[in-house]
Amino acid sequence: MKKILFLVQILSCITVFGQSQDQNYIQKTIYRDSDTLSTISKAITITYYDGLGRPIQQRAYGESATGKDIIVPMEYDAYGRPAKEYLPFVGQGASLNYDANAISGQSTFYSSGTGSGNPTFETTAKPFSEKYYEASPLNRVLKQSSPGEAWALAVPATGSDRTVKQEYLYNDSQDNVRLFRANAVWNNSFRAYVPSLQYGTTVNYHAVNTLYKSVIKDEDWTSYSGKESTTEIFKDKEGRVVLKRKFTLFGIIGGQNRYKAYDTYYVYDQFGNLSYVLPPLASEIRTITEQKLTGLCYQYVYDHRNRLVEKRLPGKNWEFMVYDKQDRLIASGPTLFPFGGNNLGWLITKYDAIGRQAYTGWYNGHMSISSDNRIAMQLAMEASSTMNETRVSSNMVNGIVIGYSSNSLPNVSLYLLTVTYYDDYTFPGHPTVPSTIEGQTVLTNVKGLQTGGFSRTLLNEGTYIGDSSYILYDSKSRPIRNYVNSYLGGYTSTDTKLDWRGKVLNTIQKHKRLNSDTEITVRNNFTYSAQERLLTHTHQIGSGAIEMLANNQYDELGNLIGKGVGDVASNSQRLQDISYSYNVRGWLKKINDIDNLVQIGSRPDLFAFGINYNQTTFSIYDVPPLYNGNIAETHWKSASDNLHRSYGYVYDKLDRLINSYYYKEGTLTNAYNESLDYDSNGNITWLSRNGAFDFQNNPIAIDALEYAYNPSFPNRLMKVSDSTGSPEGFKDDVANGDLDPDDDYSYDDFGNLTLDQNKGITSISYNHLNLPVKIVFGSETNKIEYIYDATGVKKGKKVTSPLLGVRGEIDYLNGFQYRDYKLNFFPTAEGYVRATEVNNSYVYSYVYNYKDHLGNIRMSYALDPQNPGQLKILEENNYYPFGLKHKNYSSDILIHQQRNGALALRPPFPDDPDIPIPFVPVLEYNYKYNGKEYQDELGLGVYDYGARNYDPAIGRWMNIDPLAETSRRFSPYAYALDNPVYFIDPDGMKAMPPTDEDAENYGYKLSDFKNGDVWTDKDGSWSFNSATNTWEGINGTNFNVIAETQQLAEVTITNENWLQRNFVFELSTMASIGVQVGGKIGAVEGSAGILTRDIGYLSYDVLNNSNLSRWGDGKTRHYAEGSIGIKGALSAGLGGEYTYDSPDGLNGMENGSFDFFGQLGYSGKTNFLKSHPDLNVSPGAKIKESTAESNCHCLDLSVGIKVLLGIEASIKIGIKK
Repeated sequence: MKKILFLVQILSCITVFGQSQDQNYIQKTIYRDSDTLSTISKAITITYYDGLGRPIQQRAYGESATGKDIIVPMEYDAYGRPAKEYLPFVGQGASLNYDANAISGQSTFYSSGTGSGNPTFETTAKPFSEKYYEASPLNRVLKQSSPGEAWALAVPATGSDRTVKQEYLYNDSQDNVRLFRANAVWNNSFRAYVPSLQYGTTVNYHAVNTLYKSVIKDEDWTSYSGKESTTEIFKDKEGRVVLKRKFTLFGIIGGQNRYKAYDTYYVYDQFGNLSYVLPPLASEIRTITEQKLTGLCYQYVYDHRNRLVEKRLPGKNWEFMVYDKQDRLIASGPTLFPFGGNNLGWLITKYDAIGRQAYTGWYNGHMSISSDNRIAMQLAMEASSTMNETRVSSNMVNGIVIGYSSNSLPNVSLYLLTVTYYDDYTFPGHPTVPSTIEGQTVLTNVKGLQTGGFSRTLLNEGTYIGDSSYILYDSKSRPIRNYVNSYLGGYTSTDTKLDWRGKVLNTIQKHKRLNSDTEITVRNNFTYSAQERLLTHTHQIGSGAIEMLANNQYDELGNLIGKGVGDVASNSQRLQDISYSYNVRGWLKKINDIDNLVQIGSRPDLFAFGINYNQTTFSIYDVPPLYNGNIAETHWKSASDNLHRSYGYVYDKLDRLINSYYYKEGTLTNAYNESLDYDSNGNITWLSRNGAFDFQNNPIAIDALEYAYNPSFPNRLMKVSDSTGSPEGFKDDVANGDLDPDDDYSYDDFGNLTLDQNKGITSISYNHLNLPVKIVFGSETNKIEYIYDATGVKKGKKVTSPLLGVRGEIDYLNGFQYRDYKLNFFPTAEGYVRATEVNNSYVYSYVYNYKDHLGNIRMSYALDPQNPGQLKILEENNYYPFGLKHKNYSSDILIHQQRNGALALRPPFPDDPDIPIPFVPVLEYNYKYNGKEYQDELGLGVYDYGARNYDPAIGRWMNIDPLAETSRRFSPYAYALDNPVYFIDPDGMKAMPPTDEDAENYGYKLSDFKNGDVWTDKDGSWSFNSATNTWEGINGTNFNVIAETQQLAEVTITNENWLQRNFVFELSTMASIGVQVGGKIGAVEGSAGILTRDIGYLSYDVLNNSNLSRWGDGKTRHYAEGSIGIKGALSAGLGGEYTYDSPDGLNGMENGSFDFFGQLGYSGKTNFLKSHPDLNVSPGAKIKESTAESNCHCLDLSVGIKVLLGIEASIKIGIKK
């Protein structure tokens, strides 16, 4: 101890300022600059200790935004236990001196917020968390509070506060913990201990008091919750978890609450190896058969060295592992052929002498992959004396020259995938190493560092090309150049300049698609505060103007509270000044202010977003405040229409989202509601949506989806039936809401989706990483093909159709995205750069994105090139919670009115204000929900997350989760743990809360095209070239806009039948006059009306090179409709339509129809059943059973008359029979 004190005294002599001399302390200094020794160039922290060696105060010197100390006090109770954990606060100056009044100073800091430097600082009288301990020597925590009054610990401690509570018990007779055992028996033929699941015939439960039981109650638990909002964890005497249990209220029987338990069991063999995991859906089964094990459970097999040699995930075939004599994984399989197809093989990894991965490949030396194959390979590996590969000057493996030997097994029939080099730059294709990069000396002694590599591009098995790369380092072994030589012949090189501490000062990126292309150079510069917080980020393309991407502002505690985004760096005003605010727990509350879109000259706030947790804005009984971190409400407003829109969220007690209520301007309209039910594994069993239009009243049901699952593989979806018959939302292959007689979906042995009847997909082939290689729609003439490298990075995509041939070829090259060999865009930290080709060179423009807390791209905007200094909204995206996009409001619907010779955008519905919306057409930037690429070619309709593809219409993945074992309680197809408002899945492998880094419109108007731009529709089947002012259709056929109208016009693009015969450009007008009378009493509703419409019609058939027109020639439709029905849980009614088209050259006709519709069901959900939106259902009745959750007995009386008088016009482009 004397020696330690002596050293401390020496340190205090070295430091010549500030710290208190009458306190024990340890001071840590990190130098930020190699040449400057001033205190500002150091990161100094000091921790003071009391006489018992406990830390009592920490100070960070000058770390506030204005250079003051940031202080964290600490406090202990009478027994020496941490009593309170205080939030940091800012001291009066920068001194490092011990502050004897730190606790009172901290209280003052959080009571006013005036010293925070944050105008939206949330004050609190409880700026600390507390622990309430068990009254025993074990010092176990019974309650844990969080900062803020809402989460404060009640004194005296009661069950009514919003703390995390924990009980420590033993299992009792009411717990009924099933007794599962795994008896692992050595099988010499399998060379493994093969387990069998045993759960007893007489003793079915663990004996009382033989398991440790922990009960955890989250912040949403109250004394009225019972077992809801609790988690019970049972452990055996060895501390192994045997059961995790959660609850939902099932009902009340005999005045007592009855709960449904959701159990996940963990079963171990006699050696302590985890052998089985039984998710909730399996745990409900009394007798678990072999088929149930296969379809629902996780199974593991170990060898005599406790190595995992076989495993099976639910709904997937067995996987096998082979090791060498050093216990390194050599082979795993089966996997599919890397180039697509049904061949099976092994993924092989080869190592160098010190265990580093040298290269990988795919091996098909055995025709089938089974336990027998595994055993044969394992025996061969154990008999082999060569386990490592060595570096050689060159060696041919599978037609590719590499710098490693091929001595270890297997060394034949190997398809090379990746190669990794270390220690030097002597590998094939090695670079010439420069002496400096950006003024930094390049390290030549790179022993132990990765220096290069090769990743094969999976074009076909006979093509031996790929991306080769190398890495150069500075003298501190930090990467300063990453160079990738593309399989196409071009390259992407990124040089990085670092400061002494390793912060990035600038990057220079150089890129070519082909070696013959003109090089694109992109420079990013970064500046930092004295506290090493990022201040500015600028961007420059070639010798162009320097763009300010972001100029950040921080409060005194280092929280980001503002960001100026966009415009030339030399300008003082940014395109948007974005503000951020947080609650006392550091959770994001606002992006800008919903209640005040700040107007600053010509650049107002374009978007605002808000999040409510423990407070709710609207009073709806089942949208309660939430305290456990779940989001209760989100709010948003955009400058496009300045309307306040919101969602209120309801969760079950498993934290799964079950209802999302939509508001507009504070009124519950239900226009975009989404509701769900789940099974015990989290598979969706029922989903309903409203949508189509943002009506203030009378929401339209677009989806009432019923899910059916495979009895043998209960996580695999068999079919989805939509009883609404609506073409919006989910597209059912059975029209008019009829029952679906056939299965919609099929899967391969890896759990990959291979058939989707609803989308017309007849086959999907996958590669070794279970990524789709080819998706066929009906026949090989209608398909989407993907190109990946061997690690799964998407490199290309092309779409083929019978009408268009090969089209829409997209290259993905290190962020640079090309379509048909032309650069479209490349990303920036705040959006993307749009590239427009003019006279064989590119003109670049910056586009910026607003993102919400999940990284969803909500709005894209840019400077208007035709109105200098003015902003234009390019696109606005708003989403249902599970990712489907809202339609028909804001910039998603385009209605234009002629005003003084110029078209202006105006809202389409009378309940929206008449405010023009600046708008420009959208380029092919399909990154939307979670910032992922939306792939809508041929109606595919999925988001590409990297490892998997997600279908937002049904809320499920196409594949099993590669990391399914990290969340075994959930179905491996479930998205975001059934809580997409809180969780994201960054790469399709694991759901997690979003980080800071995370944080469709195809209408066009001619006035927004600028010379030189080429705009396409979402499928690329037509385009408009503003340089020539021409439209271009299928097979290069040109057509021009042949008429314009002065009337109100709606521009729509449809392509439901685009694979069919004729492509038609159609422009029509319709004048209408009529009357409609309607009303309702309670649940009975009726309407009737008659319209007379005069139609003008013009069309152009591209393939047949013909046109047909009748413009205002008296063609009249007399239209009558009527309906009466009962809406609600019991839905029935009559509907009819009669039309007569006056005889003329347009084949006038007379027809009529009269149908009835009906549904029978019962549910308390407000949007469970809706009358058919268009009253055009084939005769028949549908029966739906559902569990009642709540009831509403209402009387709604209304009657009205509506007179319709207006002129409509529309332009329609699509493919028709």
